[in-house]
Parts: sequence; C-alpha cells; structure tokens
Amino acid sequence: MDPARPPRPSAPRARLAPLWAPVLACLSLALGCGARSDLSAFDGQGGSGAGPTSGGGGTGGQTTTGSTTTSTTDTTTSTTTTTVTVDPLTCAKLVIDGLPLSPSPVTPDNKQALPWIARTQADSSGAALVYPEDPAFSGPPFPIGSVPVSAPWGAWPASLGATAIHLTTTGFVVGHGREGTFSLFTTDEPNNMGVPSGMVMWAPKPGVGGANGQFFDDVPPGYPVIAAANAGHFLAGHVRVLGGILSHLSLARVTIGDPKGSFLDPAACAQGGLTGGAIPLGQGYLALVSSGRPFGTCLQDDLPDGPPSRVQLVSLPPDLPGAKLLFEHDEPQTQVSQARVIEAPGGAWAAWERVPFQPPFVRRIQLLQLGADGLPLTGEVVEVSYGNVALPFAVAGLGSSLALAGVELDPAGAKSLVVRVLEPDGGPIGAIALFAEDGFELDPNVSILPSPAGDKLLISWAESSAINNDGRRVRLARIACSGP
Repeated sequence: MDPARPPRPSAPRARLAPLWAPVLACLSLALGCGARSDLSAFDGQGGSGAGPTSGGGGTGGQTTTGSTTTSTTDTTTSTTTTTVTVDPLTCAKLVIDGLPLSPSPVTPDNKQALPWIARTQADSSGAALVYPEDPAFSGPPFPIGSVPVSAPWGAWPASLGATAIHLTTTGFVVGHGREGTFSLFTTDEPNNMGVPSGMVMWAPKPGVGGANGQFFDDVPPGYPVIAAANAGHFLAGHVRVLGGILSHLSLARVTIGDPKGSFLDPAACAQGGLTGGAIPLGQGYLALVSSGRPFGTCLQDDLPDGPPSRVQLVSLPPDLPGAKLLFEHDEPQTQVSQARVIEAPGGAWAAWERVPFQPPFVRRIQLLQLGADGLPLTGEVVEVSYGNVALPFAVAGLGSSLALAGVELDPAGAKSLVVRVLEPDGGPIGAIALFAEDGFELDPNVSILPSPAGDKLLISWAESSAINNDGRRVRLARIACSGP
C-alpha cells in the first residue's frame, strides 16, 4: 500500500454531491500524483500536456488581410493520401458570424482560462462553455465554472451569462454530455493528508451551480485525461504515476448514483506521459490512447515499458472487459502527444501529434479517418505540419472535411489563432486567423465544436492581459463557411 494514501475502504463508496454555494473557497492542498502547478503544463484539452512546451516548426506561410481574418491558404506536408471524395461545396472562405464574447465572472476581478466547449445534447442543439475561474490563478486547485450556449447555431447572442461555479478541483477534463449536461471528470477533494482519495465523474448543468457526481476509488487516483458520455453512463480515463516516469492509464465505466463500476486497468502504460480521448460507439466507446507497449501487455513481465511511441485505437464494450484493438501505429524515437478522437458525419477522425526526441522539431500532426464502425477507412495515416511543435490543437469534423485549430507563432513571435479546413488527405481548403484585442495576448489553449450541418464552428480560446498580467478571460466566437 502506498503510505501516502489512507487505507481504502473494503467496498467502493457512492457519493452524490450537493449543490454547492456559488462561490467556493480555493483549497490550499496540492495534488500528489500527476500535479501541475502552472497553466503552461496543461494541453489544449485541459489535461496534462506531454512532451516539450516549445520548439521549432513554422506556421506554413499563411497571411492576414485584416484584424480578424485571412482567406489565403498554405502548403502542407502529407505523407499519404486517401481516396475519400470531398464534397464539392467546401469552406474555401471562412468568416466570423458570431463576434467574440466573454462570460461575466462571479466577481469582477476573477480570472478565467483553459476553456472547453462541450455538447449538452446529443444533436448538438445545446452547448456549454466550461473553464476554471479563480481570483489569483496562482495554481490549482481551481473552481470550475460554466455558462450555457443554449442556441449555438441560431441568432448570436449580444452577451453571455454569468459564471456558475460547480466545484473546486486540482485536475479536470471536460467531455460532451446529454440531456442538458456536460461531462466533467476530476480528482476528488484532497483529504487531510494532502492527497485525493479517488476520482469523481460529474454531470453539471451549465449555468447552474453545483453538480451531481459519482465518486470511485477502485483504482488509485491520478490526473484525468478522458471524459465521455453514452446512454446514461460515462467513460472516465485517468493517468497515475507509479514511480519515476512510469505511468498507467486506467479506464472506468461510471454511472452516477450507482457505486458499481467496471474497469480496464491498466489500459495503457509507458515511461512518460500518456494521453487519450474517447467518443460513443454503439452502446460502448471508441478510445484513442498512447502507450509504450503492445495493447493488453502492460502487466506482463516479458516486455519493458518504453516511451509512449504507440497510438492505439480501441473499441470498448459497455462494461469494458473485452476491449478490442482496432488499429496501432508505432514510431520509435517519438512520443505521442495530444491524442484526439472526434465524431464526424458517417464516421470519426483520430488525430495525434508526434514529438521527436531529437531535432529537427518539426510539427507532425497525424490524422486517420474512421468509418461508422470505428475502423480506419483505408488504414493510411495522413500527416500535416501546420503550426508549432507541442502547442495545443483542436480538431472537428465539417462535413467530409476536417477543421484544425491552434495558436501559432510567426518568426517574430507574434501569436494568431488559426483555423484551417482540410481535405481528408490533409490538403488545404480554407483558413481564417483570429487575434487578441489590444491589451491582451493569446494563451495557447483552444476548443472547437462543429454544427450538425457542417457549416459553422464554435471556437473558444483564452487571453491574458499584456499589461501587468492583471487579467485573464475566455472568449467564445462562431465561424461560418461562406461560399465554395
């Protein structure tokens, strides 16, 4: 037994969290396993970033034509091509049709950062903007707040509502939800020894304080990386550090109000940080994870734990046992970072970044198009080099095309938030660049959500004050396709 953890109960405990007060005091305790002490240690989806936080790699030569947009496209490095047909009507031109808005903080001096956009309905008719809000933002724990975006594809609102605080936590990851809620997977509150005793899956309602949640401690706690919802249950994934840099990724099926869960532990393992994502597939899930071993071999003694150079696509039945490997791609001397899997019309996309161990540090985002069954359409991995090494990126399906978004640095160090629409083979279709307002600069985090029709895109980012570092805010805008 780990002496830093209290004795575990003989049976799993259930806890239904009350509706807490609108403003929660920050706890002064630190997370012991996988803690992160500053904002730069988080990746673009809110979890812990793996790999370096800076490096080379160009922005591909996009040019801007004004304070908010660019209609030019740039070149790409593509290792392979697929045979998927692109719709003749594409997003060759992108425009802003929803001006940037910020939610009102609980108190005027509070700071907001690390935004996520999550669906709150299966048909994307509702959404939530989720983010930490804190008076000082000196480090975790953070109060997690949200505002609803009740009609994301209708008339753009004149303002967003006021922040509602759900809970305070040292680590979190946000996922889509259903029936007016989103998924929020967090560490438990630290106990009197300064470490959490378990993990909690929550189903908050945006704009409403507090949340219902399900605690579990069947697997030792760590930092959250995966949250997904499907048919009344949730998939939760967290990484725990066993010693040195040896990490295990555990997956749990959780139902709020039911203390009985099912577990796949470990689902992946490596000497280094692990990453992953998941979406519903049938009554179960489709997960993309990084690993340093072949799938299903983490507890075997005949293989060493290597760096997370493998990316593994796995189908998970509702109760998790019987998980099946669908695809694996390994490149030694690289580390898989920022693994994403997202739903798209007729199928899905898997995306991940490969960070090399040695120079040259060129951006390498790899893409794999999937069918409705979760299987690769061709098995070919497409590679693009847009952006800068290890900076966060987000992906979304727009019809048969793919949207790729991220903050980029030009050779002089100036920042822009660039959204590109790509063909399935990685070729450019259209692009737009967004910039921080005067007095602010862009933080690296970005989140996007596509419309069901594939013609619009919600986008959220964070800005920090460029003067005295005395302000942080999150922004929400909408981008639309405008002509072929």
